[in-house]
Amino acid sequence: MTAIGKSDASTQVYGAAATGLTPFCRGGRSVYSGEAFRRSRMARRWADRRLSLIEKKTHPESWAYFMTELEDAQEHLAVLIRELHQAGSVDGAELSVDLGHVYAHLNRAWYRHRLKTDFPEEEWKEASAYPSDLHPVG
Repeated sequence: MTAIGKSDASTQVYGAAATGLTPFCRGGRSVYSGEAFRRSRMARRWADRRLSLIEKKTHPESWAYFMTELEDAQEHLAVLIRELHQAGSVDGAELSVDLGHVYAHLNRAWYRHRLKTDFPEEEWKEASAYPSDLHPVG
């Protein structure tokens, strides 16, 4: 895994540095990419809180939060699968809520995977949203 700002995915999220100010939306607010973003207060805040990747040995509390999100997603998905097998049919509204809940856990796991510390309550909605730097494969 590459450091933040080095991978193709982060280039897509933050835009081409050559353009300087490429707006994008994250968590319902507009921020700017490229050099303007890197120099911003938000970028400094993230740089202070982010790692290349958390490790259980060096950041056990962050690791526990990360693993809890993955385990909760696994648990909810297992319950959903069991209930679908038993019911033999799918209700679209219930499926939407159930899968949305599983995705929220997975999205928070992704949000947490590089954090040194837990995120504040005001970032809960942003952390639960599908990440802009994670692209489906397969």
